[in-house]
Amino acid sequence: MTPPTPPTSVVETLTPDRCYEILTRSQTINRGMRPALVATYARAMIDGRWLLNGEAVIVDWNDDIVDGHHRLAAAVESGVPLTTFVVRGVDPRAFRVSGVGARRTPGDILKIHGAQSPNSLAVLLRMLICAEQGGVVGAVEPTVAGRSAATADLRLDALARWPTAQACANEGESLRRRFRYLTGPQYAFLLCWCGRYDPDPAREFCRQFAEGTTAAADCPVWLLRERLIREAGRATVLPPAVRLALLGKAWAYFSTGTPVRNLRYDPAREPFPPFTPSPPLLPEVP
Repeated sequence: MTPPTPPTSVVETLTPDRCYEILTRSQTINRGMRPALVATYARAMIDGRWLLNGEAVIVDWNDDIVDGHHRLAAAVESGVPLTTFVVRGVDPRAFRVSGVGARRTPGDILKIHGAQSPNSLAVLLRMLICAEQGGVVGAVEPTVAGRSAATADLRLDALARWPTAQACANEGESLRRRFRYLTGPQYAFLLCWCGRYDPDPAREFCRQFAEGTTAAADCPVWLLRERLIREAGRATVLPPAVRLALLGKAWAYFSTGTPVRNLRYDPAREPFPPFTPSPPLLPEVP
């Protein structure tokens, strides 16, 4: 195939109407529009967080989209003009090899910014964002008020708000190596979120859980430990959200000094536990 004219690359500001026109005119069949991704991009555009980052909307010489469906759809959904590089006039066969490169994960971006245990830290920050805004901490793809809590820029903002997150992620990974029935981020979330006013109770909870030092029949830490060990030997896997909910209930009993004989969670009948932090220490009255 001989191109009619050489490809061009310019920065354009595409109005939502223009984005809609490009989308409807294109005959290419995308891999499948992902509504959650469109919503994430749209929210970033509305919030003014969408930047000219060098990624281009690519259109071949037949006016079919090679790359950029989700960005164009987000501009339409948000009603915000999209300023972007637009490459026009590429060979239609470019669609076969477009979008095959590895995308940076949030952990990759945190590592670029110097983070240790970056993947664990990325999950912890996602959990903290959800907890801050009242979302379900254990959700696989958490959203808060219609916006994804999983974008890298939101995680970097959260890292600035939570200066102890890195240390908690490191400690969580150390605890996971000692007792593997919770993930590093789950340990870290308890330390960071529940221990943000007074870290000692959360740290003691994690220590008892990892070491198994308390064997009282009414101790919530012991009951959680034994429950997760039993579940690990069964054929059916305990869903991660249920595991985290059991952790939340055990923490609630432990932090209030409430003895308990059974530790159960029924997602159909119970709300997700709130993971209430320990209250701040009050100064001693002289």
